[in-house]
Amino acid sequence: TNGWTGPSIRKATSLDSLGFSGGGGGFGKGGGRGWFSGWWGSGGQSGEFRDPGCAFISAAWARASAGRERNTTRIESESGTRFPGTVYVREDDERGLQFMGAGCRSARPWWRLWMPAPQWAAGLYVDARVAAKVAARVASDADAQRLLTEPYFAKVVRVVVCKETDAFRFTEVINDNIEVKLAKREGEALPWLDVWRTWMCEQGGFKQRFGKGTEIRFIQLPIDPIGRWMFVTEIRRRNTVVAVKAIENMDLGWAVLESFLGDRSIAPSFRQDAFASFRAFCKAPLARPAAARSGP
Repeated sequence: TNGWTGPSIRKATSLDSLGFSGGGGGFGKGGGRGWFSGWWGSGGQSGEFRDPGCAFISAAWARASAGRERNTTRIESESGTRFPGTVYVREDDERGLQFMGAGCRSARPWWRLWMPAPQWAAGLYVDARVAAKVAARVASDADAQRLLTEPYFAKVVRVVVCKETDAFRFTEVINDNIEVKLAKREGEALPWLDVWRTWMCEQGGFKQRFGKGTEIRFIQLPIDPIGRWMFVTEIRRRNTVVAVKAIENMDLGWAVLESFLGDRSIAPSFRQDAFASFRAFCKAPLARPAAARSGP
């Protein structure tokens, strides 16, 4: 065991237990750095699927066609990163999720303090049909934040690395933003934070770095036949899915996505543009009639 039993196991079942392979979890050899030093990482799990009903999930991710994302492209102004107008996270997804604003996180190197250098850019995508249904409830940025940070509001934050970035540092920024608030909200989710951040660091490879152009998607959607909500982290390189981590714990998903959209956002320009775009969408003439329709 990893030191937690009982209700937390029942409430937060990782899809690794269903056969997803990957690092993180377990008391294997070799601890991590910093906040990993007291927790033995790199145990990992592997094997065949033991739940046929979920076997389609990995296949759906592996076959997700990046070519479908050839619609209108939006460009984040500071970094020049391109974001497709719609992204698809499942093979059977006909509508996709609609672009809803972007921004970037920048740093000022000591040798160039007068010019910020973009580290990574992030774009928000939401289900336009769901957004249209709640349009009448959005009158301010506070309303937009409340809805967009709802655990059961389907959304994707798509991060594109602008320059080679240390995987540990990228994960540490998110961890430092969410660890305390997650402990206050649901302490039983902390072990899954350990699992998730260890896995994230391992995706940097031998040098523990995310190369330029690496895409990281933080996804919160119902993804299987019975509609279970999952928090999914997906790593893509050159439009190819190279790693997927799915955890059935909505508190962890809420915390990670709240680090982008919350009051202490790790990318303030992203948060500001996302709220402005979401409010503009909700005020658009087409938003309200869409909410009135019934049926598929």
